Amino acid sequence: MKIETAILQEAVKRAIHFTTPVSTMPICTHFLLDTREGTLKIGAFDFEGSCLWDTRHETDEQIYVTVPAKLFHGDVIGIKEETVDLSIDKNKLIVKTERHRARFDTLSGDQFANLTGDYNFYPVNRAILNAFERCAVAISLKHSMAILGGVHLRVNNGNIEAYGTDGVRAGCYTVAFDDPNPSQTHLDITVPKKPALNIAKSAAGEGPLYFATDRRMLAIKTDDAIFTSQLLDGKYPGAWTFFERSRDDYSTVKVSGGALSEALRRVMVFSKGMEGYIILKGAKDALVVRADDSQNGSSQVEIDAVCTKPFEMAINIGYLYDFVTLARSIDITLWICGKRDAIYVSGLDNFDYLMMPMEIR
Repeated sequence: MKIETAILQEAVKRAIHFTTPVSTMPICTHFLLDTREGTLKIGAFDFEGSCLWDTRHETDEQIYVTVPAKLFHGDVIGIKEETVDLSIDKNKLIVKTERHRARFDTLSGDQFANLTGDYNFYPVNRAILNAFERCAVAISLKHSMAILGGVHLRVNNGNIEAYGTDGVRAGCYTVAFDDPNPSQTHLDITVPKKPALNIAKSAAGEGPLYFATDRRMLAIKTDDAIFTSQLLDGKYPGAWTFFERSRDDYSTVKVSGGALSEALRRVMVFSKGMEGYIILKGAKDALVVRADDSQNGSSQVEIDAVCTKPFEMAINIGYLYDFVTLARSIDITLWICGKRDAIYVSGLDNFDYLMMPMEIR
């Protein structure tokens, strides 16, 4: 079976996100190659999520095997010729071009899970992929509460709201709902961080996006792929209550995201890396970013800003840097109240972010 190299490379690049580098279960470390329905499909599965990618390449050859994903990906990505030939010979998958030949051990495709499922899909705004990426910033996989290891989705006021939090910071992304009867739709699911990010990366592009869910699984479909994710069990804490609070008593600091990113990067060496803290001090037309190292010294950078009220407080540098990394090309606004009140950060469309300040003694 001859196939364009670019098509095959695109499929394996997207599918590799859903594999596990090391596992005692071959299903987690292998790709599925399936031509039983007349086109070559490539699948991957890692117990948290899966994908089944249709290359749209038509063929009469019957291939239904799994191959080691890491080896197959590494070999295919390095092919320079425009076409590649795939064939089965004595339980080996042969990958051949004019100047290249590789052989891979295979297992039967029956070893693989059913990746298509039986879902009732409905259209969903593509911004749901942005929601996965943005809210994942506020999620820590080290948290003792497993439910906080995922992006939570719920329907509110005719929109889908996505939340991520680790208990000290939180992110909220609002997606316009394409369902014609949003008031009839109930959504209360939590998607683990890893498959949420994998789906966001692999489903990126153009064209319609479709969504389905039940109590155990989330499925997202594009024109040429189906992605699934297991769901986390448990009651998600009400992170939305933080974003519903009034900011009437808050002062604001408007600053360039790029300038703040550069300032954070420069003082970071004095803050003991991303886990350390910095001091933010605002005046009328400037923001001072300072980091102290009790053994080696300190560093501070002053950048242009518009502050409605002077302030000084300590925050985790990593929490702020994670947001600023997304907003380097725009102006952002910090909403600040008391030294023990949450700091809100805005500027990115449809995305709000907050973090708790630190108390330094």
